[in-house]
Amino acid sequence: MRPIVFAKPDKWGQRKHWTGYTWEKRLFPDPDQFFDWAKSKHLKTTLNLHPASGIAPFESQYKDFAKRMNFDISTHENIPWQGSNKKFMSTLFDVVLHPIEQQGVDFWWLDWQQWVFDKDIEKLNNTWWLNYTFFEDMKRNTDKRPLIYHRWGGLGNHRYQIGFSGDAYITWNTLEYQPYFTNTASNVLYGYWSHDIGGHKFIEDDNVYQFDPEMYVRWVQYGALSPILRTHSNKDPSLVKEIWRYRDEYFDALYNAVRLRYQLVPYIYTMARETYETGVSLCRPMYYDYPEDERAYTYSRQYMFGDNILVAPIGAPMENGVSDVKVWLPAGNDWYEWHTGTLLNGGQELIRQFSIEEYPIYVKAGAVIPMYGKEVNSLDDNPKKQIIGIFPGAVGEFSIYEDAGNDQRYAAEYATTRVTSQLENRIQRIKIAPREGHYRGMNHSKDYLVRLYGAEMPRSVSLNGMKVNYTVLPNSSEWSYCGKEFMVSIPISNADCNKSYEIVVEFDKANVVDVNDGMIKQLKTLHRAIANRKFKYAGNYVVPEVTGFCSETNLKVSYDPDNFCHYINYFKTHFQEAMEITLKDDLVSPFAK
Repeated sequence: MRPIVFAKPDKWGQRKHWTGYTWEKRLFPDPDQFFDWAKSKHLKTTLNLHPASGIAPFESQYKDFAKRMNFDISTHENIPWQGSNKKFMSTLFDVVLHPIEQQGVDFWWLDWQQWVFDKDIEKLNNTWWLNYTFFEDMKRNTDKRPLIYHRWGGLGNHRYQIGFSGDAYITWNTLEYQPYFTNTASNVLYGYWSHDIGGHKFIEDDNVYQFDPEMYVRWVQYGALSPILRTHSNKDPSLVKEIWRYRDEYFDALYNAVRLRYQLVPYIYTMARETYETGVSLCRPMYYDYPEDERAYTYSRQYMFGDNILVAPIGAPMENGVSDVKVWLPAGNDWYEWHTGTLLNGGQELIRQFSIEEYPIYVKAGAVIPMYGKEVNSLDDNPKKQIIGIFPGAVGEFSIYEDAGNDQRYAAEYATTRVTSQLENRIQRIKIAPREGHYRGMNHSKDYLVRLYGAEMPRSVSLNGMKVNYTVLPNSSEWSYCGKEFMVSIPISNADCNKSYEIVVEFDKANVVDVNDGMIKQLKTLHRAIANRKFKYAGNYVVPEVTGFCSETNLKVSYDPDNFCHYINYFKTHFQEAMEITLKDDLVSPFAK
């Protein structure tokens, strides 16, 4: 969940070799300065190791290593790998790896691809043993939470490494398969899978050498809703993974997917604690939550992302500009389709359509989802600002988990904050309970921002019995309304975490309108259509009256809250007309000669 600088052996090692432990000064003339720069940017650094070749004569540590091992250096041969030899492994850590860690390496990325079993101890799996030894060394010799990145070493190996699935082929079939692969890994307690998001290499026999931006977008959108988001590929210059090298809707979709990952970190971290307590993975098959329904087994790519979010990943290219996705929404509650603003009934199968910027994310009705805001760019510390998202359609509750983030005291030192939401007779009550627990360095106060998604314009808002005023432009003391997302935002600045807070939101009982029937998607569609017409007709396009009135709905409701229902009803009545007028090909500008 944190940005990481990856370096592979032929990039940082002394020469091109299957492994390497010496800095190539042509590429890294000042490694210490590099680590200082990475730290200043709040980046974590990992170096990739392929250790099977042992210690080569060209390594700067060769002589010291040989002396410790009583190895004859006159032969100028590699000191061979001896994973089960305690002296060899101790020397590897003491002479080679610990000094590099002291320079600034945060954890190791291992990549064992050679012989399966140790040459001296029968049936000792090298991958499993490396995971154990590297994890335990970090646990013993640092105060940081142990972390390594390596391959799956077999049953029981979930205790150690975050795993990666190897060099994935760049195909839609690979993307289509990965959700099923990841979800079902929960069955053997191995939830922390990391994939080569975007794929690693082309299939040579396919003669395809052009990177598909649509496929990459869908891959990143999936990766943002998977255990680990990590792009990775070979050196092929045609593999463009940097999002800033994309334009228009591709850039927007990639940027928004990465921001969503950061936004959901408090929710993901809370679910990670649940994994620690129960063994149930963040990404898990539908039959964990709905074992009695046969469709939980047939919809094998669909998965739960924690307790309150369902994802139906896209694994095929669009047709006519949209992706058709068949979704099963389990009974027992309704589901809020986040990117379109649609509240759908549970207990049905249906086909939904998504543009390149949209993704099939379904939040349980009434769910409480803790989030971060756009201002969070690193996760070194727990930010003081805490967003609490309340989704429409039902009551809900959630206990937000937090700890110090990167120490080994998390088993006993942590804190939780319980949030509940109740809705009765058009009055919604949100309660934030006093925080329970303690960990070192925790903030004693927070700036809460409670967001009601898919909400009508309130008639009044109060905090602990005191009226809160409305503002068009959001600030830290008054509540506001975002017509783009039909979202109420209520700030609680400098809130004492040891106290309780109650927000009461009253909605109009006489005038009721449904803002969760897909209006968010309709507004985006209309705005896009207007933009396309303006581009086609350059400066000669005049927005038709009905189109203009409909397209400004999101602004009008914010600036004129008393007429909220009137503007919403006008949009509902005239949206189709506005779209038809806007899309007419025979439209003639009054400025045309």
